[in-house]
Amino acid sequence: MAAHDWDKFKKFFENRNVAKCAPHLIRYIKPDSKIIDVGCGVGTITLDFARRVPQGSVIGIDHSEQSIATARAQVEREGVSNVEFVVGDVEDLQYPDDTFDIAHAHQVMIHLVHPVQSLRHVHRIIKPGGVVGIRDLAHLHHVGATALMNENLEKFWQDSRARGARGEGAGKVNHIWMHEAGFEWGQIEAGCAGFDNEREELPAMSEGAIGFAKARNENNEYMERLRKDVDDWVASPQSRSMVLDGRVVGKK
Repeated sequence: MAAHDWDKFKKFFENRNVAKCAPHLIRYIKPDSKIIDVGCGVGTITLDFARRVPQGSVIGIDHSEQSIATARAQVEREGVSNVEFVVGDVEDLQYPDDTFDIAHAHQVMIHLVHPVQSLRHVHRIIKPGGVVGIRDLAHLHHVGATALMNENLEKFWQDSRARGARGEGAGKVNHIWMHEAGFEWGQIEAGCAGFDNEREELPAMSEGAIGFAKARNENNEYMERLRKDVDDWVASPQSRSMVLDGRVVGKK
């Protein structure tokens, strides 16, 4: 994410924290835990992990140089000293075996062409007795969305599937991916988690929808119609964004 885009998405990402996005890992966090946040994005969840491990350390890794730059800027603003953000490949983690106590990935597997390969790397770098927590989208519904908005979202999922990623359905099968990556069935805890995105987050979600269309190089007429639809949707008091995720904790 470019720094100049931060204001558009600020409220959306500020609402992403451990309590909301990774409550399944809270019981495993100790003051001296060593944590890796895989696919950390702009790092708001990562920073919250760091605040919870004052004697520990946290690494956030993401392929996006812009997102990492945004995360590093926030570290400087807050003066957090026990967190490091690095640019890297989540499907080829370059860390020694048995390095971390906890690994976390929030809405990451939905984007990967080789999620099992990535989870094998995560399994390798977690210490014996450590845990991995992942959470991925199983279903998303925008109440009051227009036909064009729904079409735009479906095109995004189609593009995702075309390049080999699972997309929206990742949260339905991520427990199977964990097992295929080396976690024993008896050490896998799977569940679901749902929430409404708050109304103050809807503008960021609409900007994301516009971004999907821009990435496909849709024509100006399409973009103008979509912009009107999403702006009207954000303004309507009936609008609502509902999310169902599949969450999994694997113990090594």
